[in-house]
Amino acid sequence: MRHRAIAIGAGLGVLALALAGAAEARNPNCAGGIQYVVQGMRDKEKGNFEDYKREMLKAVDRLGMCATEDPNDLEALAYLGWAYAEIDSAGPAGQAFEKAIAGLKAKGDKKAEWAQNNRESYWAKNFNDGIAKIQAGQTAYPEFT
Repeated sequence: MRHRAIAIGAGLGVLALALAGAAEARNPNCAGGIQYVVQGMRDKEKGNFEDYKREMLKAVDRLGMCATEDPNDLEALAYLGWAYAEIDSAGPAGQAFEKAIAGLKAKGDKKAEWAQNNRESYWAKNFNDGIAKIQAGQTAYPEFT
């Protein structure tokens, strides 16, 4: 009797697992790329620019594979834009941000605002940096005609 109850319980457990469906795990390249971005930013804050640069390059590599393997992971695509922006690749960063933001907005995801703010922050930073370089050039040669 006891063996029968154990067999029935085990059978019900297997049936429950089968009916529940398999949980989908995040693509390892997506997860790894996001981790590289986060760690790289921590290293940048600490002033460890050698590791920061290496981690951002790895992030671009892993997240690029992620975008190919799992184009529906829009959060990872936004991180790809972030990584591209960190290594001064404005064109690819803009494309990744644009696709991620459009997809996240279409899904009604709150991360769309995060991605939009991140893109605007990089744009403003680079725009202001460009203006500062123009002004520095103009002061270097004040009467250049």
